Amino acid sequence: MTLPVRRTAAALTLAAALVTAGCGSLETDRAATVDGRVITETEVQTVIEEVNAMGVLQQPFDPTSALTALVRADPALAFFEENGIVASESVAERDARQAGVREPSDATVRVLRFFNALNTAAQSQQFTPEDEQALVARINEQDIEVNPRFGDFDSDVAAVAPMTPEWIQSEPEAAAP
Repeated sequence: MTLPVRRTAAALTLAAALVTAGCGSLETDRAATVDGRVITETEVQTVIEEVNAMGVLQQPFDPTSALTALVRADPALAFFEENGIVASESVAERDARQAGVREPSDATVRVLRFFNALNTAAQSQQFTPEDEQALVARINEQDIEVNPRFGDFDSDVAAVAPMTPEWIQSEPEAAAP
């Protein structure tokens, strides 16, 4: 190989490595993609830490439940707003600060707004089973791809559900003596 050919080959190899390294860094932090918008693992972890620190949930967030809240938040907020229920960003930020989270992340604020809207709807007693079905349908309209490490999206309940990949075999139950 001549020197110009080797240099060109080396440059192409380096360029390919840089391109794939750049893509890989984005992909490794992807918990889910919703209508083309990436929800990062970092966002999920931050929501877990911040919301759990607030002590507002009966059951603390785990990765699956936090990701479910992030997947549901945007379509639910739009649905509630269309039905006259608006959850303020400033109220969510204030709630977080009062509960000890000094600088809540955008993801945490979005989840808190979702919870505030849901609570307002429930307290109004105007959120009917039909409204709930319409909300689930709205969430399911999204193009949702979940990183298998977090589970799979279950459209029946509009939630991320843990899953066992097909290639993992469960232990057969031992026969009773």
